[in-house]
Amino acid sequence: MGFQDLRDYLATVHKLGMLRVIEEAHWDLEIGAISQMMQETEENPILLFDKIPGYPAGFRVLANHQNNPEKQALVLGLPTDMSYLEIVRQMKEKRKQTTCRRPTSPRVK
Repeated sequence: MGFQDLRDYLATVHKLGMLRVIEEAHWDLEIGAISQMMQETEENPILLFDKIPGYPAGFRVLANHQNNPEKQALVLGLPTDMSYLEIVRQMKEKRKQTTCRRPTSPRVK
């Protein structure tokens, strides 16, 4: 399973019941704490913070979307029912396919 963009990913995890939208959490006081607390729960949902006080509409924060092997497999388009060890092996292979062989020099304007 591949994703066209972040909207496609969010729609998919919403359909899978893995997404929780949290509105009006304070950026400095609550987002980090909520993310950490939810990571420790059995559900461990992907969190999308929206309507953040002090920021314009549309500025959102995504958290806990890659904090376990199943979620990492989902992001990489791998089956999520594999063992943790197999997911790690597949991730290693994907990394080899996408890693640049030669470093790219920075462009200076």
